Amino acid sequence: NSTKPRLLSILNALAFGLNAIETFGYGPFSSGFTPNQDNASISQKYQTILTPHGIAFSIWGLIFISQAMCIISTPLSDHRMIHPLIVDGVSFWFVAVCLAQTAWSPAFAYEKIVVSAILMGLILCGLVAIVFRQYNLVTAILEKEAISRSDYWLLQFPFEIHCSWITAAFVLNVNILAVALGCNAKTLVVTATASLALLSIISFICLRIVKRPQYTFASVAAWATFWMSYELSEPKSMIKETFNLEQIRLIILLTRGLCAILVASNILRISAQSAPVGMGMSTNFSRQSKSYVQNGSKQE
Repeated sequence: NSTKPRLLSILNALAFGLNAIETFGYGPFSSGFTPNQDNASISQKYQTILTPHGIAFSIWGLIFISQAMCIISTPLSDHRMIHPLIVDGVSFWFVAVCLAQTAWSPAFAYEKIVVSAILMGLILCGLVAIVFRQYNLVTAILEKEAISRSDYWLLQFPFEIHCSWITAAFVLNVNILAVALGCNAKTLVVTATASLALLSIISFICLRIVKRPQYTFASVAAWATFWMSYELSEPKSMIKETFNLEQIRLIILLTRGLCAILVASNILRISAQSAPVGMGMSTNFSRQSKSYVQNGSKQE
């Protein structure tokens, strides 16, 4: 039955389009925002000791471009449209992710920080579901053969990098919530330290615990922590007023140290692998796809 793949192609495209125009300021909510309601302005108002330099957010360009390529290429190829990574891995979760992310924009813009944190958590849950489902498909069903590089980069990587960055964004949103609630400097430092510890633990699991190392999360975590430490090299006045020099130096040390460890761990793990791109999916997908198309054609 080819109904679900075709429906997914349409719904994913519509949801992605809505999320994109909302994110870039042309959506039903963001088009009505004032100049002071953009993400940068709100983030500056609720500056945390983990708020990264603005360049860090340029990763959204890569996320949207990679997902656009996935959305565009899927209906153009029967192989990709009925690919298990899309039909069973992504399924309808991506639609839910896009809707939650679309709702997050006005919540954050209107400084509903608690609501924005909840929505960010929902976005993360949807992306984690996609990543886990895709990982299990690769590992449990077709781990003996290799996925083509084009299928990995088009069908799996866009969701891995999105999930990785949203994890960092969720951590940041929690720290913003702590600032909004008026927590003192000591509590904010503890929250920041716990947040970095969480990123460290997840990175360790992705690189060392799971059967097939997942490099994307550790790479994105390294990117985030680098720009966190860079921002603290010349801290904003709000940071100087809130934290003492020792607290700032502690977070700089932690972010720089974690970044260095993640980069080194990624390099060492990749060098030890013969197929570093999360390979392990079967070329049986091609045969399954052809069979699926042929059966669908006969039914029609």
